[in-house]
This record gives sequence, structure tokens and C-alpha cells, in this order.
Amino acid sequence: SYVLAKQENLRGMLAGTFQRAKEMVVSLRGPNGVPYDFQVTPGTRILIGSKRATPKMLAQQINKPVSVEFVPRSNGNIAERIQISG
Repeated sequence: SYVLAKQENLRGMLAGTFQRAKEMVVSLRGPNGVPYDFQVTPGTRILIGSKRATPKMLAQQINKPVSVEFVPRSNGNIAERIQISG
């Protein structure tokens, strides 16, 4: 895969998490209500408040405010950092 654009940051509400093939995907509802999906990799940094968290812990954070730093790639949006507010 190759990078399509520089790193971006998107804020919204955590809509859900699901498995796609062997990847975990985080779904976010943006400020305009549009859904966005991000791939979670072993290198994705996940924070709930100021504490490190695991991908599985995200499932308990549905409908909470979230900020995702991601890199748009040819094979999808790769989450670099996921921050749940609170």
C-alpha cells in the first residue's frame, strides 16, 4: 500500500468496532454524520482519557467522543492514534 496524503485528524463519535478479515476496524461518525472506518494495527496507539488501552477496550466506548489521527493509504485509512475523551 502507498500513502495517498499526509496524516490527518478527525473528530467525532465512536460508532463501533468490528473485525474484517484479520483486522480490527474502528468506525467513527464524523461531525457531519458521515461514517468513517479506520484499520487498527499493532502500531496504533489507543488512549482512553490519558491511559493506554487495548483495541478490545474500545468496544466499551461506543458513542463517546473520539479523535483519530490517521494516514490515508491506498488500502484504507490506517489509525496511528485513537483518543477517547474522558
